[in-house]
Amino acid sequence: MFERFPELMDAKDAMTALHISRSGVYSLMRSTDFPVVQINGRKLILREELEVWVRQHMHQENKVL
Repeated sequence: MFERFPELMDAKDAMTALHISRSGVYSLMRSTDFPVVQINGRKLILREELEVWVRQHMHQENKVL
């Protein structure tokens, strides 16, 4: 799904991968269930965990519909 992105993604990578705004990414990064790690004060997203998170949320959205 996100193979072309680095294993540790920054907010800019996530914006591109998820097709959402910068503020949207930062909002997700503040969410408790979003896969963020903090390294030396930087918040980064693990690509593999992001893929799992997206699949889980797609599945939840399908249940709602």
